[in-house]
Amino acid sequence: MRIEQAAEDNNRSINAEIITALEEKFPALPVGKLKSREAKILLWMANRIRSRKPIRGSARDRQANAYESWAAKAEAIAREGSPD
Repeated sequence: MRIEQAAEDNNRSINAEIITALEEKFPALPVGKLKSREAKILLWMANRIRSRKPIRGSARDRQANAYESWAAKAEAIAREGSPD
């Protein structure tokens, strides 16, 4: 299996290798191209956390993941309009 070999080569778990591959394939949204002010703020906060290089899986890493997820949702709502 390629993912298992890549994980072994990079000294990571299979889950960490999958996450890394997905992050490379689907990078974070560029802040400058966002419509939603809320999304920009959330990504700014996530980038502040990421700049300190939190340990993968730590509370700070999970917090940055949550901000990025919320930013993507806020941006989708801003682009498509409110579901109400």
